[in-house]
Amino acid sequence: MLRFFRHVRKKLIEQGKTANYLKYAIGEIILVVIGILLAYLYPIFLKRLFFDTNSFTH
Repeated sequence: MLRFFRHVRKKLIEQGKTANYLKYAIGEIILVVIGILLAYLYPIFLKRLFFDTNSFTH
């Protein structure tokens, strides 16, 4: 998969499509940020879910 993205980046730069490359780069950054946020929030969600279910049973 990484080879595919590397190929896309090289192709866009070689063809002189700088605007398309910038759109691609910004989109890639946004996807990375979303992934980081999900990885950060997932344990918090599980703790709240576990805490809420235990508080009702006791």
